[in-house]
Amino acid sequence: MKMFSDSLCSGLTAAALLFAIILVPGLTSCSTNQAYSSFQAAQRNSCYSVPSENYDACMAEANKSFDEYEQELKDVERTMKAEKKEATSNKN
Repeated sequence: MKMFSDSLCSGLTAAALLFAIILVPGLTSCSTNQAYSSFQAAQRNSCYSVPSENYDACMAEANKSFDEYEQELKDVERTMKAEKKEATSNKN
């Protein structure tokens, strides 16, 4: 039984999406991919309010696929772990 309808997924705010994507995957009826799609649409809409010289870069960022987003997230996590490990080893 679904707790939320699919239409609710499209109305999530950016903060709620980040919470759903990062903190509680699987606890809502929205898949991570659906949540990312909603966030992506909101990001595209926000590109209309950036200065014209930043518009293309904003849209390029907003149009990244979910797979690209996941890969970037994994790369950031890997980098952060490596930096933490290096910082820990430098203390010793």
